[in-house]
Amino acid sequence: MRRFIVGGFFEYKAKLAPSLDFTFGLRYDQIFDVSDYESPSMTRPYYNLSPRLGLVFRPLKGFTFKTFFGQGFLQPPPERKYQQNGTFFSRPGPNGDPEIVAGFWQLPNPDLEPARTNSVEATAQYSKGDFSVSVNGYLNLVGNTWQPVYVNDTTRYVGIPIGQWAYIDNMEELGTFYGGTIFAAYRTVLGAEEQFKIHVNASYSINQGDVPGMTNLPFMAMHNAKMGIFLQYRQLSWYNSLLFRSDSYGQEIADEDGLRLQNQSPAFFLWNSFVRYRLLNKKKIQLSVFAKVQNVLNARYYHAANNSIVGLSAAPQDPIVVVGGVTVHFGRAQRD
Repeated sequence: MRRFIVGGFFEYKAKLAPSLDFTFGLRYDQIFDVSDYESPSMTRPYYNLSPRLGLVFRPLKGFTFKTFFGQGFLQPPPERKYQQNGTFFSRPGPNGDPEIVAGFWQLPNPDLEPARTNSVEATAQYSKGDFSVSVNGYLNLVGNTWQPVYVNDTTRYVGIPIGQWAYIDNMEELGTFYGGTIFAAYRTVLGAEEQFKIHVNASYSINQGDVPGMTNLPFMAMHNAKMGIFLQYRQLSWYNSLLFRSDSYGQEIADEDGLRLQNQSPAFFLWNSFVRYRLLNKKKIQLSVFAKVQNVLNARYYHAANNSIVGLSAAPQDPIVVVGGVTVHFGRAQRD
């Protein structure tokens, strides 16, 4: 399997008013898939035009509003189009002679088409001095997505009959994804000699949607919250990152009885911490000691996995890890 991609991009920018900027872009992609698994060798070309529109409006000092519309595509990976696996085995036939039969097979679909997206996004932002806050919302409509199709019917593969088989095909129904994020950041310096610094940022995201044939969105948590806290007093600095993620789910599949199955990873909270003390801060050399603790609370957390026998969906991620050391920097004095 060989893939050749030729593309080009055009962009035009204009200032429609002193406070209003306009952007238009157009991308062209031409893809050639050359399959040497077929005889004779087959070339399957396909192309895509992806337009983009954007507006940026600044009505007042510190206020910025952005809106964006775009279309795009995601070409199917070769393993999706040409994935094939299964078993053949021999058994006695009706006349006692050995015959070759097949178990379950995953068959290729070389005609699998790209997935296509339509996206709308809007952002409002306000900033003043050391404080900023922004709100973002999005809507994605995704068509032609890929899903496995399971068939209990007889077909032939390399001349051998197969009774149960599956292949990857494009979905006709649109998938809908929508959500938003709110983000805020603040920093300040205290003390007559500016010896105490505080930097804080936090964000919250919500993601929802509807994918035909699925109960929950795969590989996506509905609620995500993050926070970063940086404190510095003279030569001592301390940084903490906090993360909360709600339940997430793997790809949904159907078993032999048609029952829908979807692996669930429970919600988790994760805290990472880093502390450093600068022992020496001369013009040409700086010496610091540090300690880093990953997963301070030793939380058992999991990420959504594909429904695969090698997915290890029940294996937790990194446990608590403590690292310490010394850093030496040669050159100009560093500033935090």
